[in-house]
Amino acid sequence: MVKDYQTIWAKWIGFLQSDLKIRKEVLESLHLDVRQGFTIIAKTSREELEHLLAQTEFFGSVREELETTLLYCVWCGYLLYLISEGIDPVENNLVMRTQTNELGNMWMDAYESDKCASLLAEIDPLLSLLLQNISQSELNQLLIKSSGKVALSYDHAVQIVSLLQWALCQGFIFGLIEQKLFEQKEVEK
Repeated sequence: MVKDYQTIWAKWIGFLQSDLKIRKEVLESLHLDVRQGFTIIAKTSREELEHLLAQTEFFGSVREELETTLLYCVWCGYLLYLISEGIDPVENNLVMRTQTNELGNMWMDAYESDKCASLLAEIDPLLSLLLQNISQSELNQLLIKSSGKVALSYDHAVQIVSLLQWALCQGFIFGLIEQKLFEQKEVEK
């Protein structure tokens, strides 16, 4: 099946710009395992950034916003997966999508084996470009939040964008794993 990337992009960005109340309801409708997974991925990303940038003024100036930004990135990646698969996050009951507590375990196994690199290859290249576009936007938001008073080296900017992209992709991968688990359960029935 050929994906309609223009429609996927429009729906994804449209949802991300929708009313805060709607986005909050969708987030709260996610299965607890999915939300906990988002937190683990964001925390892993933040710890990596902290390790790389702890001694910089920039990290200190955005420390509080960083975890929220990373959580948002993971959520955006997950939403892109849903929308690319034709799942409307507003209309569908997302809590029913995850019928197992193995989601987090499967992600952790993939992370521990190769930091999920093997699953990155399963992301459609054009959808990956959409995720990269958002990471640039989120870096810009972090720069704005740092009040522009703090200089950021090119190398540090690259490291931040890389980890924002990784968080976005992990959210997408979370959707992939969830779908694989669903298909596995269907075969077992």
